[in-house]
Amino acid sequence: MPTETLTDWRVCARGAADDKGPIWSHLEALALLDELDLPPKVNLKFIFDGEEEIGSPFFGPFTEKHRDLLAADLVLVTDGPKHGSGRPTITFGARGVLKFELTLESARRDVHSGNFAAPNPNWRLAGLLSSMAAPDGAPLIEGFEDGVAPPTQAERDLMARYPLDLPGLERELGVTLPQDYLERIMFHPTLTIRGLQSGFVGAEANTIIPHKTTVAIDIRMVKNQKIQSVYRRVIEHIRAQGFEVVEGTEAPLPDHLRGRAVRVSDRGGYDPAKTPADLPICREVVEAVERAHGGQAAVVTPTAGGSVPIWAFTDILQLPTLLVPYANANNRQHSPNEHLRLDHLFQGVRTTAGLLRELG
Repeated sequence: MPTETLTDWRVCARGAADDKGPIWSHLEALALLDELDLPPKVNLKFIFDGEEEIGSPFFGPFTEKHRDLLAADLVLVTDGPKHGSGRPTITFGARGVLKFELTLESARRDVHSGNFAAPNPNWRLAGLLSSMAAPDGAPLIEGFEDGVAPPTQAERDLMARYPLDLPGLERELGVTLPQDYLERIMFHPTLTIRGLQSGFVGAEANTIIPHKTTVAIDIRMVKNQKIQSVYRRVIEHIRAQGFEVVEGTEAPLPDHLRGRAVRVSDRGGYDPAKTPADLPICREVVEAVERAHGGQAAVVTPTAGGSVPIWAFTDILQLPTLLVPYANANNRQHSPNEHLRLDHLFQGVRTTAGLLRELG
């Protein structure tokens, strides 16, 4: 069946795009090459990490312990979506991520807002958060971007060729976006409030002073930032605002610290990773992927705005590591109705086969 007849067909299932489908493409490519008596021209090692969605917490130590087992010349990762145009997509890195929750607790329980004059932890949290970032979200934490390197000329050239319809994206989102949009999502860290929880709203609303408030934060880190140093900057900033810091959920909160302490919990994440865009192997991979797509020009980016735990390959094993996603851009990963277009699925088979036959 010609690929163009498959564009309206989908495999709908949890993990279809992220990323059981790409795994199937690899295995099917190997089976077909074997059937045609066309062996790969490279030695091949598959790594299936079942904990990527929780940050691959054990993969770093595993890599340190098994350097010889994982020795290679190149790492290709097929996680993530292609560009929205459907063109072949190659990315040379990914931002790291640090997540944590901050909790402030005042009274031992919620109290009536008219009958009590108790401290409200939400006002204290609002002040802390406003000290951490400007209204547009730009981080204000001292030393937050220390050591961050600007894009190289090769990386600026890639950004200049990146197909981005900024006005169209503004219309879709209903907001004005910065003109340096690509540089912001690729070469600058972020500090994002991703959730707030305190009191009651809507049908459950009532007139109380909440006794506790929690904010969930994530930080996207760029090359030259390390998770431990960025976390330390955050803790130093919180202390500089006059708060005590309690790490973890085990220790009880003494009464003398109510309203004065910030509890840090649910901490996790991993470092950013990036491979230089001007390495010869990068050009070889781009050309092989383009040939596998019938000569269609690839969308090539210096780094992804999102995060993938590939730092173990780049930083521990010192290997060039490229992201070559197979899934369609609108695949709804992590959401209801996650799907993979069949044309992308079978194109993945061709791409894997082409890479295995040509890179050698």
